[in-house]
Amino acid sequence: MISAAEEGLSGVFNTVSQPGFITMGELLEAVREVSGSRAELVWVSPQLVEQQGIEAWTELPIWLPPDGEAAGLHAGDVTAAFNHGLSCRPFAATAADTWSWLQTEGDPAALAQGSVGLAPEKEAQALDSIGHL
Repeated sequence: MISAAEEGLSGVFNTVSQPGFITMGELLEAVREVSGSRAELVWVSPQLVEQQGIEAWTELPIWLPPDGEAAGLHAGDVTAAFNHGLSCRPFAATAADTWSWLQTEGDPAALAQGSVGLAPEKEAQALDSIGHL
């Protein structure tokens, strides 16, 4: 973005990574590593998420179901941006910087209280429904 401004580049660009840049599994593993979390990742179907009333994007940040009205959000055409030199840094660096920011300037109290994302009770109910607890 800084290079585009310095070059006087103008126009409309989607400035996100290309589809397939990182999988949800890779993202969660990177976040777990930089945060020091011992969380166990449990993969469930989008149908289970919906059946349990878990809200995509808010209770499961970044995640959206593979179909429906929001499905295209992660499939935007980024060709123009990459044709003009957009590059993405490794996600692990973004995860580490975001974790550092969250602990100092973000909302450390919310993190400590576990009030971000899916409520533990709702998570337990969903896991119990598949016999994981």
